[in-house]
Amino acid sequence: MVVTGYVEIPNHPRGATTYDQLGQQLGALREAPIRPFRGTIEDCWLHQAARIAMAGGSVEHATGDNPVKNTLAYHSVQHQKTAWLQEAVRTDRRADVVVWLDYGILHQPGVTIEIIDAFLRRVREKEFLEEVAIPGAWARSSRAIDQPDWRFCGSATIVPRYLVRSFHQAVLDVTLERLAKTGRVTWEINDWAVVESLGLLPIRWYAANHDQTQFTNY
Repeated sequence: MVVTGYVEIPNHPRGATTYDQLGQQLGALREAPIRPFRGTIEDCWLHQAARIAMAGGSVEHATGDNPVKNTLAYHSVQHQKTAWLQEAVRTDRRADVVVWLDYGILHQPGVTIEIIDAFLRRVREKEFLEEVAIPGAWARSSRAIDQPDWRFCGSATIVPRYLVRSFHQAVLDVTLERLAKTGRVTWEINDWAVVESLGLLPIRWYAANHDQTQFTNY
């Protein structure tokens, strides 16, 4: 099952109309059913945790070189990916494997419905998946907090059903521990890299970039 999701963020550089035009095209996929999620910022678990933390002090968030895009709301939505994966398997018992795809994935160079479908066929042909598979641009984590850690791209992720809950819980633990100890929020992919470094679940990295190689290199 393909899982995707979208939350409108006020004043985000890419507007809701553009995202919807991209996301709706994913409905043309033929090799797996698709489960789209919609919601509000208030629905996101990290937004809720940050509000609680703010009651006891300040919360800072990473902005990198694009503070207009990289808001606390943006980080909250990005961290929602694993929660949506967990909700998808909770409410649908059919899929042995779930594949996260960003709602706007078709914006990336070379990514087409045909390429994603071919990738989904390869995923389906594997008899049993023993790890979470995540494409990434960097061979090693930078351990960065204030800049994106491109160890993982974050746009596509393959998760066996039996590891979905562990994946979300590991991300939850790492993110909330950082928030409690430092009062800071960073990109979800930076927290995913910490999950990998701590060995909290089996993760297979493979080389790719923010383009069709996330699918063709699987």
